[in-house]
Amino acid sequence: MTAVDISFDALEVAQENAKNNQVNINFIQGDMLKPLNDKYDYIISNPPYISYDEEIMDIVKNNEPHEALYAPNKGLYYYEEILKRVSSYVNNNYYIFFEIGYLQGEQIKSLAHQYLDCEVEIKKDLNHFDRYVIIHNKR
Repeated sequence: MTAVDISFDALEVAQENAKNNQVNINFIQGDMLKPLNDKYDYIISNPPYISYDEEIMDIVKNNEPHEALYAPNKGLYYYEEILKRVSSYVNNNYYIFFEIGYLQGEQIKSLAHQYLDCEVEIKKDLNHFDRYVIIHNKR
């Protein structure tokens, strides 16, 4: 397993969590897919997805780094960046999992079809809001 994050501080926390849970993860500091050299069966990402003009709870806004929350293009920027490059990083039988903003499912589905020959599922969270997108190759 390989984990990539642009934030050194986030990687330190993740490394401590991996150690505490006795799991073997290769941690790389870098920008999304760019530092990767291998191909994977699974890509899991929770990129920044909040639009700059979207209202969020103060507890989140005041305690999370803004670079981990906000994204250009109505919060879709990082999804598109991943989707237009991901084919170089996945094996023939792949799955891509995204956490999403509850209003972004159909837009991300459209982006996935724009860049990949794939099937897309939008899944709901416990509050019945769209929260996850699962993308996989057509079989």
